[in-house]
Formats: sequence, C-alpha cells, structure tokens
Amino acid sequence: MAISMSALNMIGNTPMIQLSRVVSKPGGGILAKCEFMNPTGSLKDRMALEMIVDAEQSGKITPGFTKLVETSSGNTGISLAAIGSIKGYDVVIVTTEDTNQEILQLLAHFGAKVILTPVGGTAFESLRTESQSLYREKAARMVRNQIAANIVKADPSMYMLGQSTNPANPRAHEQTGREILEQTNGKVDVFVAGIGTGGSLMGISKILRKANPDIQIFAVEPAEATLDSVDEPTIYGIQGISDGVIPAILDLSKVNEIIRVSSAQAWHMARRLAREEGLSVGPSSGANIWAALSVLEKVGYDHSVVTLLPDQASRYFSLGFFESDRNPVREEVSYSKN
Repeated sequence: MAISMSALNMIGNTPMIQLSRVVSKPGGGILAKCEFMNPTGSLKDRMALEMIVDAEQSGKITPGFTKLVETSSGNTGISLAAIGSIKGYDVVIVTTEDTNQEILQLLAHFGAKVILTPVGGTAFESLRTESQSLYREKAARMVRNQIAANIVKADPSMYMLGQSTNPANPRAHEQTGREILEQTNGKVDVFVAGIGTGGSLMGISKILRKANPDIQIFAVEPAEATLDSVDEPTIYGIQGISDGVIPAILDLSKVNEIIRVSSAQAWHMARRLAREEGLSVGPSSGANIWAALSVLEKVGYDHSVVTLLPDQASRYFSLGFFESDRNPVREEVSYSKN
C-alpha cells in the first residue's frame, strides 16, 4: 500500500462488505460500502472536497483569503472543517444549539468557528407562526440558513458552499458509483440510500443506471419526518437523513420507491450491525440496512442489493440510543435480535 502525502488522498476508495449475519438467507445478499472509513468518519468528505475544489477552479474562493461558511448539524460541517484546514481556509459552521456534543467537539477539534442558532425564541417561533407546515426541524433549518446568509452578506470574504443546491455534491458521488461498479464487477440489481441532501442518492444512482438501465433505486426517509409531511413529527432520531425538506438537487423521478424507516428500527439495526457484524456505524446506516433488508425480501434473495454505511457511531454516543433499553421510539421491531 502506497504512502499518502495528504489526508485528501485518503478520501474515497472505501471498502465494501457483504453482510453475513444480519442477512440470514444465502444468495446475492446486501453489499454495504463502508463510507465511515473516510478520513473524518463519513461519506461527506467526498462532497466537501469536491465543492471546495470546484469553487477554487471557478475562481470563487482563494486559500488564505476566503472564509468558508456552511449550515450543518453534523457530518458536512466536520468534513468542511477538516478539509478546509488542510487547504488553508478558515471555516465557519452555523448549527443549532442542541447539536450533540460529539459533533461540536469535532468541529472545534478541526478548528472551525461554530455559531449556534436557537431552537426557540422570537426568530424561531415567528417562522412557525407564518407557516403552520413548519415543524421544528424545518424551522431550525430556515433559521440557520438565514443567519448564514446574513454572515455572508456582511463580509465579502465569506463564501457559502450551499451543499443542498450545489451540483458538485452529486458529482462527487459519481466516483462513488464507479467504485461500486468496480467492486461488484458491475453486478448491482438494487441500490438503497437515505435522503439527506440527495447528493449520494443522485450521484451514485446516475452511474449505476448507466451500467444497468433496469436497476431499481430505493430512497430511505424517517417515518417520523417524511418529505410530504405537514404535521409535527414525533421523536425523530435518525440524524443525517431527511428532515422533511425536499433538497433542490433531489429528483424523485429517478427513484422507484421511498422506504420509510422509524427511529427505533434504525437504532435497533445499528446495534445489530455492531454486535453481529462488528461495524460501529450510526443510525443512518441502521436505516439503510433496515430498508435494504425489506427490499431484499421484496425482490428476492438472488438479487444483489447495494447500500451505504455513511458514518461512525462514535458521534452519537451521548444520545444514549445505542443502549438496547433506550430506543428513541418505543415500538416493536422485526428483524429482531437484541
């Protein structure tokens, strides 16, 4: 194995594992790409690097002068902070005041300036008064975006990358798709991925569909915060995928079906992945595998189902949901081994 001259060279080319224990029946099974093995521990490293390089090449940002601003409550902020530090940018991350401590500590660890926004108070409640369709997560996102926009407007050295609208986001994951094709020898019948910004779902599926026009694409969203929801969600515990907002780069016409996974199901499966497969991954990974299992039962065990393990478990320990008696939602779960 060659020596890397920079952590940037370690982004991508992540391994893939065939799950052998959570899938009990023989056949094509579930192949999971281990995106938690990127340098900062998540698939967002790919997108963060692509967005920065794209902005550099188009002359929009300059190391040592431009300060990068982004709204993020998790992995994107961490990736931008780390990659920005390597490339010579100060990074400002706007996030909510209730962001879990591991995320805040990692942001500080990589040198980012963190601006915390309220999940209550006048600005927050005025948004919810204007539109009854804005539940907590949507209102919190709008407050973050407005504060970030004000920061950029007030300082010409600030530049916002805009992960939810930036075409460099899905473009970064076209490479992920090419890696999947190489690792599977082109044998992919089904692809399953969570809806976050839509970048990984759109970028990977674009490449896989070129190789196999008959591939089926399944998107994953939290049962408590669906894209068509107008009601206040119940307890929502799958960080990293949809908060009920349809991202600009998401094209649902490219998706065969949306699978809804509850928080309890996602965390239950994340525990199983740790205790049966030895994979320390977060709740979005649990959601992806839960959905992949349901799809596998539908299409048949002779099909090859590919999904992602987006990030590490370590940034969620303070939430307590990995403990078997502390599901975020009390409900029965199938695929059950405690």
